[in-house]
Amino acid sequence: MASNHSTVCRGRRTAFTLVELLVVIGIIAVLIGILLPALTKARKEAQLVACASNMRQWGLGFINYCDSNNGTLPLDGPTGQDATTDLIGPAGSPTATDNVLGVNDPQLWYNAIPQYINNKSYYQLLIDDKNGGTPLPCAGNNSIWVCPADGPPQSLDINYTSADAISPDGRYYLLFAIDSTGVFCPNIARPGTRYMKCYMSYVMNSQIFGSSTHGAPKFVQLRPSSQVVLMTERINQAGAYTQLPIQELAREYPSMTGKHITAAGYNNNVAQPKADLKRFAADHNVGGNILFADGHVEWFSWVQVQGNASNSDYDINQYNEIIWDPYGPDYY
Repeated sequence: MASNHSTVCRGRRTAFTLVELLVVIGIIAVLIGILLPALTKARKEAQLVACASNMRQWGLGFINYCDSNNGTLPLDGPTGQDATTDLIGPAGSPTATDNVLGVNDPQLWYNAIPQYINNKSYYQLLIDDKNGGTPLPCAGNNSIWVCPADGPPQSLDINYTSADAISPDGRYYLLFAIDSTGVFCPNIARPGTRYMKCYMSYVMNSQIFGSSTHGAPKFVQLRPSSQVVLMTERINQAGAYTQLPIQELAREYPSMTGKHITAAGYNNNVAQPKADLKRFAADHNVGGNILFADGHVEWFSWVQVQGNASNSDYDINQYNEIIWDPYGPDYY
């Protein structure tokens, strides 16, 4: 009996053989190879949808703001890219439409619109951040200010002499800004400077004010509203423009170099709180979202947005599709 029992025990299998393990590992690897692209695509699609939802909220905010202010649009303000001539504040007002009280000016779009969509002004966010409260929104945050596809700021300005400088913690760009007193800036990141921390994925169309000599336009002047750009999704990483379709177009048309596109990406002021087609996003399948004046949001590829890039002096408006300057034509 003992001999039989021993024989039975020896006949039992207590583990997988090496061949069986290799087969199982191979099957798992095949499944991962099949599922991973689908999961990646689904994640990117979810980011695109969330991004579009953020922009639709901004659209509602603009409409509600204009309804409450006799149809007048908020100010886009200076870019903050120069400490003296384009400072966000009373000392940096090169034109009448850029004439703001300071970074705390309630007429600036990023201070004016948020309250109409149950959010705080950007100035208040700066104050909260400075006082140790909720940190200023940045990449990875669930916020109407941030596209979920955006990563940390990236600058090609290795000398950090312009507004493309990055904060010491690597989470924000630094813009030149002061408040209405002409002295205080909520987030002085470097001694002796007037820097404001900033991270925005969505910014106002700079051409609504930038090229106009007609003063502040009314919302009703943005016609046809389904084609006039109100906000654009903007790049936050200079290296985003190293993607192949962008590089190919830049090589094919030398005029694209006028937009500061290099083999390393984009090298000119990607941090400013307003933008046009020059700083259009490339995070969503080499493209991004645009908010139009009628409130609808639509995705465009970066190449589509550039228009007639073959001409070194071309009208940036693509009539019947995308209009940046409602007073147009506007030539680059």
